[in-house]
Amino acid sequence: MFSAKGLGMRSVNVAIIVTALLLLLTGMPFTSANAQGFLQQLLVQHQLREIHINFAGTDRIYYIYDPTDHNQKKLYPLVIGLHGTLGTGPNFAQQSHFNKLAKQNNFIVVYPDAGDKQWNDGRFPDDKTDDAGFIAAMIDQLVDTAPVNPKRIYITGVSNGGMFTQMLACQLADRVAAFASVIGNLPKFLVPECHPSQPVPIMLINGDHDAIVPYDGGTIPTLGNSQYGGGTVISVPDTIDFWLRNNGCTLPPQSVTTALKDVDQEDDSTVVTNRFSGCPENGEVLAYTVVNGGHAWPGMERPRYRKKDVVINQDIHAENEIWAFFSRHQL
Repeated sequence: MFSAKGLGMRSVNVAIIVTALLLLLTGMPFTSANAQGFLQQLLVQHQLREIHINFAGTDRIYYIYDPTDHNQKKLYPLVIGLHGTLGTGPNFAQQSHFNKLAKQNNFIVVYPDAGDKQWNDGRFPDDKTDDAGFIAAMIDQLVDTAPVNPKRIYITGVSNGGMFTQMLACQLADRVAAFASVIGNLPKFLVPECHPSQPVPIMLINGDHDAIVPYDGGTIPTLGNSQYGGGTVISVPDTIDFWLRNNGCTLPPQSVTTALKDVDQEDDSTVVTNRFSGCPENGEVLAYTVVNGGHAWPGMERPRYRKKDVVINQDIHAENEIWAFFSRHQL
């Protein structure tokens, strides 16, 4: 059931809670009017249209930005952007700058909301929330109602959204052309459960000084006394190795390591890429390491609430690197 009506009551409450946190973190006074206004400001600023879909008896929401030229004879690529814990679709639109790329390159981008402010990304085996089913249903809806090219659908995400991206790579390999995970490792409990139906083109961007999702693997801290965060992930090198093995790449892996230009010498970080040879054409694995990088989307503007000791790399813009990777792949 498809609806483009206003927010349901539960969705409004969730949005207000998340927006309240953002207002407090940015130093703005919280009122209900401010929270509503901030959310609406994001929708207007990023030209997002709010869409509701009934999935498994639950009202789920995603936001669409469609700058395409609407040529009735054409179908366009679709990028799905997944926010992190306590985020929202509009927040990720602001963080990632994918709308600008979409306008420049004539593709559609959508930003879904997690049902309870955190995606079920495989860290907790007892979590039965079917977020993967929601994403699959959303793709069905978009292919049916928008000019989406089903051979050029891509998924990317940050932090919890990055881990969820990898979970979706396990389950939707035959429907999604490529995946990109940013500051998210493979969840430990997902490793024995992940059996993609075919090789998966995947790009990984991680900071080697990430204090939230540890580069060397281990436990993710919870957010205060809340239910959010937590769980265990494998290391970034083990995550890369998992995808190399899954894709049937030559082992031991052979890679070309490149140090990218240190464009911003004041951001306290640099970027190194590893391009792996010996992988099938439809199984490219590409890894970016932000040396001294923290838990941040490379290229994002520094919010006022972010501590100065959290390094945000400015040598690359993650969205540009991701789109260049996606552009090489289709089903």
